[in-house]
Amino acid sequence: MKAQLTKELKERFFALYSGQRVLDATMYGSGMICPCIYILDVLPMSKLSLRKDSQLSNGEMLRIAVDMGLSIQNKPAEYVRNMVLMTSMWSNTSVTPKQLFHLRDLLISRGVAVEFMGHSVREMVEAGWIHLMEESQTQE
Repeated sequence: MKAQLTKELKERFFALYSGQRVLDATMYGSGMICPCIYILDVLPMSKLSLRKDSQLSNGEMLRIAVDMGLSIQNKPAEYVRNMVLMTSMWSNTSVTPKQLFHLRDLLISRGVAVEFMGHSVREMVEAGWIHLMEESQTQE
């Protein structure tokens, strides 16, 4: 059974993105480093502006694959992209649990939305925790 989407759970989710410039706090503007002690009082009105995994460039996907130690020598960019995305969906059984957690950390470090405590990205968007950036809002 997954936990309810509470203020405490939201604080834990925001803490995953600690140090990333993804916080969009209503009173303080966007681009703040998350989490920030000054926003705890406005946490209920705050959301993270995050990217979809599909918005990662081929170069970012390649760096993630190399960081994970995936075997990608002489593979086309689309193969590398599919390998990383399959791994991020936990459907690639050739990687270890340690690699899966490392991938999650790599995605978070790049401001990509990931599921949390059994809650999908869609659920967190609907709850107002996340704003998914449009393609034009993202930068490598």
